[in-house]
Amino acid sequence: MTALALPRKTLHITAMAVPLAGWTLHTTVLRRRLVQAQREPLTSTWRREEFTDRAQRLLKRHPDEVVLVLADADHFLRTKK
Repeated sequence: MTALALPRKTLHITAMAVPLAGWTLHTTVLRRRLVQAQREPLTSTWRREEFTDRAQRLLKRHPDEVVLVLADADHFLRTKK
């Protein structure tokens, strides 16, 4: 029985490319999920933790130039029955 002989370089490239493609796909999916986890799905606004972190960084960077206004709307996303 004769086997198809591939050049050694082709085998090395294939052996490296397959795992690299898998990790690239995994990284892309994970990054997308992390970005989605930071936002509220219905309004696309930042979730409380992400908003607080960003606001604190902004206030530390520009302490005399920033005014933060926060409005809390209770039951904002509740629908009528």
